[in-house]
Amino acid sequence: MFPARAVQHRAATPAPAQRWLAWSGYVYVLPALILYAIFVLRPVLGTVILSLQRWDGAQAERPFVGLANYQRLVNDPIFLLSFRNNLVWIITSVLFPMTTGLLLAVVLSGVR
Repeated sequence: MFPARAVQHRAATPAPAQRWLAWSGYVYVLPALILYAIFVLRPVLGTVILSLQRWDGAQAERPFVGLANYQRLVNDPIFLLSFRNNLVWIITSVLFPMTTGLLLAVVLSGVR
């Protein structure tokens, strides 16, 4: 009998094809992420920054006012009325057709 000895393994390095497979998902998603950042995230961030400033749309200077615009908005009765009207519109335009369609589907499935 021969004495047992440890088998030495070389550190396995992935083949180039395996490395490509590991990174290929990121490469394919990267253009979509870049476009998303340019056309969605950048305008949203710009809108948030603009909402924290006082600007009439014509003047060059835009002084920082913080949350004062939002405070003024919450205290405006016309805004609150329009916000309530929009909530009613959203709820009725979503819930009514959805419940009507669901009830109709249940009734028609029971006909069989």
